[in-house]
Amino acid sequence: MTYQQILDEAIGAPPPPAIDLDQIIGRETRRARRRRTGAYAMSAAAVLAVTVGGGLVVTGGPTATGPVIAGSPGTSVAEQPPEARVRTAMLAALDRAAPGLRWLPGGERENNMAEWSGPAVAEPSWPVNRFSHLSASGWIGAGVAVRGDIRARLSIEISRPKAGQPAEPVDCRGPERACGTSLGPNGERIRVTELEALYKAPGQPIIRPGDRTVEVFRPDGTRVRVDAMSRSEDFLLTAAEMTAIALDPAISLP
Repeated sequence: MTYQQILDEAIGAPPPPAIDLDQIIGRETRRARRRRTGAYAMSAAAVLAVTVGGGLVVTGGPTATGPVIAGSPGTSVAEQPPEARVRTAMLAALDRAAPGLRWLPGGERENNMAEWSGPAVAEPSWPVNRFSHLSASGWIGAGVAVRGDIRARLSIEISRPKAGQPAEPVDCRGPERACGTSLGPNGERIRVTELEALYKAPGQPIIRPGDRTVEVFRPDGTRVRVDAMSRSEDFLLTAAEMTAIALDPAISLP
């Protein structure tokens, strides 16, 4: 399933070449707020030109859940609701692979990279949502992470294809700026890609964000995807760190 197909399923007819991502995401955000489900999507701002032809995953919709708050201190992981278990596993994987990340409070709700400002804090701002579309269903968590001078939208998605859907080829079909595939320690198939992107916000200079994705396809059909898009050319995480996160067995479907 390509990213373009996922976008088509989420918003209907294929978008024109110049995608107004702010309009799409704004519409989805307003709809989510009306339904009090907190659905959201990874976004760029005024103009985002990606040479691979629309690398966007839209999540949420009628089946999305609202932001997740972890269980009370006395609640064991097994007793937490599914959303909280997914959130706990994702944040633990991040802490193991990339300790010391700080977070922009509420940054995941801000689509304009220029607004990723203000002091970072240790407490993760990391809402988790459930999603379902025609080809797959699962969970996605996201936040704006800070590491030194680098700020980036970071997301982790875990999903499984629905019955009858063909397995996604794990190869480098281009024209990514960089792409590589490998095998994991337990038979996983791994794909690491870097996208060539341009970002332009009103009144701001053009940015070529560091945009990297790591996907892990497990033998049971589960896919874990880790995305990080910086507001600068520097990457938030190394490919090795992102791969370690995606391979973490604690990240699983509840």
